[in-house]
Amino acid sequence: KRVLNKAVALQIPPSFAGINLATKRWINSVKKSGTEIHFWTINDAETAKKLLALGADGIVTDRSDLIYEMFQETQLR
Repeated sequence: KRVLNKAVALQIPPSFAGINLATKRWINSVKKSGTEIHFWTINDAETAKKLLALGADGIVTDRSDLIYEMFQETQLR
């Protein structure tokens, strides 16, 4: 928690070295410190939707067309 005290956002992959970072528990613990959490690089709409439902604040993508379309279809903003 102390490490994140001054961080505005944490930008990470959904998993690293075999550790799943895309869990509600992990996302909530990051957000408790006042830090946003963004996942990269998410290039499919279903994964983006799942991460946003878990509480992610942002999605970094190479396929903004697909993510934009998902936002339009689901009314996520």
